[in-house]
Amino acid sequence: MDINRKTLPRSISASARPGEANATMFRSSEFERSPSEQPLTVVVIDEDAAAQARIRETFVSDRYEWLFLDPEPENLTRIDWTLVSAVLFAPSAQTGCEILDKLQELAPQVFLVLLISHEGVPDNLPSSNREPFDYLRKPIDPNRLRACIQRIAQLTATQRSLMAEAHARHRAEAQNHLLADAVSQMGDCVIVTDCYLDHPGPRIVYVNDAVCQTTGYSREELVGQSPRILQGEKTDRELMTQLRDDLTAGRSFRCQLANYRKDGSTYDAELFITPVVDEETRCTHFVSVHRDITERKETLKALSEGEEQLRAILNTAIDAIITIDYRGTIVAANPATHRMFGYRADELIGQNVKLLMPEPYHSEHDSNLERYLQTGQAKIIGVGREVVGKRKDGSTFPLSLAISKIDRPPLFTGILRDISALKELQTQVLEIAAEEDRRIGQELHDSVQQELTGLGLLAQTVSEMMSDDMPWAAACEPRIAKIRKMIDRVAKGIAETGRKVHQLSRGLVPVEIDAEGLRSALTELAATVEERYNIACRFISRGDIDLTNNFAATHLFRIVQEAVNNAIKHGGANQINISMIGREKSILLEVLDNGSGISAKQPSGAGLGLRIMAYRAGLIGASVQVSNGESGGTLVRSIISRGNIDHAEQ
Repeated sequence: MDINRKTLPRSISASARPGEANATMFRSSEFERSPSEQPLTVVVIDEDAAAQARIRETFVSDRYEWLFLDPEPENLTRIDWTLVSAVLFAPSAQTGCEILDKLQELAPQVFLVLLISHEGVPDNLPSSNREPFDYLRKPIDPNRLRACIQRIAQLTATQRSLMAEAHARHRAEAQNHLLADAVSQMGDCVIVTDCYLDHPGPRIVYVNDAVCQTTGYSREELVGQSPRILQGEKTDRELMTQLRDDLTAGRSFRCQLANYRKDGSTYDAELFITPVVDEETRCTHFVSVHRDITERKETLKALSEGEEQLRAILNTAIDAIITIDYRGTIVAANPATHRMFGYRADELIGQNVKLLMPEPYHSEHDSNLERYLQTGQAKIIGVGREVVGKRKDGSTFPLSLAISKIDRPPLFTGILRDISALKELQTQVLEIAAEEDRRIGQELHDSVQQELTGLGLLAQTVSEMMSDDMPWAAACEPRIAKIRKMIDRVAKGIAETGRKVHQLSRGLVPVEIDAEGLRSALTELAATVEERYNIACRFISRGDIDLTNNFAATHLFRIVQEAVNNAIKHGGANQINISMIGREKSILLEVLDNGSGISAKQPSGAGLGLRIMAYRAGLIGASVQVSNGESGGTLVRSIISRGNIDHAEQ
């Protein structure tokens, strides 16, 4: 053949396979057209080669698409009939009726043109319920064929146009219904007015349910009225003038104003109004959306007032209040912070909070914060504790610190109180107590002990006067011997009492410890405990434990002394180990005994010694922890930073 022959595409039918009926598609052109100009697809069912040739010539010249199909009923099921516009069918006596019925079943919308071999409609055509669109007599006249197909094309185009218009109308109606439902069910108030701004102003043509619920008016009471029905004495007239000017200029307008309900009550409204224009950019309506923000404004006002109160509290607080983020960066600090540490606001905000810490806390802070963020295990969050702060000039001072955490966003707020005055008061209390002990000890040593010594000497003198040299001694020997024994017992009792008074006076009079003598003082304490109480007590030391601060050394000694006394009196220990270990940045002091340990329920009056140890540790910037030992007994541990030793109050 001399025409372009192509395989039947899947859009019309499944691809032909070997052995199947011949189904071949012919296209006269490949250019694209609009939907109304799309070429017809015509199925030709005729085995007459001459008729096929005439049809082919006509379709090629008129640029139609066609498909030759063998007259077998099963071939009809392989066609996508939604893409076919017409069928040219030459019926036969054998299969004509069956094919016509099949066409009626599969493609009732397709135009049917019967190809006949005689003038008029032959009487022997197969009977069928399918009414043909037209008849074409063979041999086929190209002009009649062309005229028939053109009529079909016009009808098809009209059908397609009507279907497209109906589909568009249906889609537009669906969109309009959806838009109307959406606007009607909006929580915000929607009002549509006409576009006439001259007095008495635009008229309302539509309101949604939210308008009626908010204002108390019914839809019938609002439609036809001016939006001024919602205005009143408190409505800002300048805003209304600006609104009119912007709408006249074709601009949208947004503002907040006071609106009135039907009952005369007012509410705060957030208003947005915009012009609606047609295809020629002429304004046809105004659409306004407004929301009742009365509750929101009251909430914002309450928040603002609360914020102002909080800011006033922060600004007048005597305690430093610092807020940091999860990286330790200072994001806020009140004026007390600047006064306490000596920094200006611009010198603190954005800096890491470890700027306010001496060593070793300065170096350890970032790792401690990172560990908390990873594990969630807090050591000081939610628990008050005493720490040491560092001023801008490098000086340190004691602080009471309480930290709280905010989850969103992750922030930490610390409240710091300068407890220098409290520590000074505690020092004075301890010094007064020590001075009183010194006075009592000195009184025992200088007065009581001397009197006891004198009484002892007097007893000895009386004993000597009862010697055998007396003239009456022989006659009174039994009585004299008895008196002599009593005098010896008195002398021994006075001597023993004098020794105990001496020991008591030594315990009451503070031992003056110089910075380099702490090691020897603790060694002597261990030896005294062994001698006095007949228990095993030893002292070991490692590293650099020499102190340059007599004040710190004295209180460390007193902490150890108190721990040892508690182990003996309350723990019933018979073995005590005292250790002092010098580290690079701190000194570790431990007292471990094998006594009964720490009881969960302390007896009445117990714990005073523990509090005294904590007070002494706080005075020198040290920490003290009391816990049960790993193998039983009690462990008292105190750690003091070398930086704190240098700045401990002398």
